Amino acid sequence: MSTLKERSLALAIGLGTVAIIASIAFWLAFSKISYITPPIQKVKKAEVKEKPVEKKIQTYVVKEGDQLFLIAEKLTGSGQNMQAIMETNNITNPDLLEVGQKLIIPDTKTRNPN
Repeated sequence: MSTLKERSLALAIGLGTVAIIASIAFWLAFSKISYITPPIQKVKKAEVKEKPVEKKIQTYVVKEGDQLFLIAEKLTGSGQNMQAIMETNNITNPDLLEVGQKLIIPDTKTRNPN
């Protein structure tokens, strides 16, 4: 019986030693990996301060024979922007422009006629 106890004790000590060596090897392997790959850091969102866009207010005084479509074409590059001028100036009928009427021309991008 004593040999059985001795063998069991030797087996337990051997398994314990293997477990310790395996743990150390595992720890060394992963500690070197952490040196190779830098840790992931949270990136703070950059605070972007938007500069206020200065819009130049363009106005136009209606002259004899002016048409809103032609005014839009001349000042914005496209007659398609006539609707934007109508909305900005609360015009319901583009045919009822008055000579001397001051129009505010909105800052619009030229629309394609297509």
